Amino acid sequence: MKLYNGMSPNGMRVNVFLAEKGIEVPTVNIDVMAGDTKKPDCLSINSLGEVPVLKLDDGQVITESLAICRYFEVLNPEPSLMGTSAAEQANIEMWTRRMEQQIFQAVGTIVYTKSRILPPSWSKYPTMQHLYAAHFPKDWHGWRTRCPMAVPI
Repeated sequence: MKLYNGMSPNGMRVNVFLAEKGIEVPTVNIDVMAGDTKKPDCLSINSLGEVPVLKLDDGQVITESLAICRYFEVLNPEPSLMGTSAAEQANIEMWTRRMEQQIFQAVGTIVYTKSRILPPSWSKYPTMQHLYAAHFPKDWHGWRTRCPMAVPI
């Protein structure tokens, strides 16, 4: 088994998950900022040109950070990081989706439109950050505490 990973929010999610579980996986570090995910070697593993990617010993490939984390949760159920009861699992899934849809997507779009990571053609979309900023919860604490099953952070 081998983990192909690089400096990215999703890559960090997998790294933190594995660290919390105490799991060590042979890792190939991919230089995301240098565009290595779009090179033929990486594209042959994941045609989307994204990391993280987990390649199993039998050749199967698992992409997407949450799917990789779930894979390791099933193999190593203790300590449980994805909940044991239906309510715990639903609450964790709810917060995962909210963070991805409400926070990470907005922040990622702002960073990408303000950085030099993407091609210059993206600079013609200077208002993308304003579109996502409109969806970013302005009252983060109030938004979090009004949610059903909200838990202290």
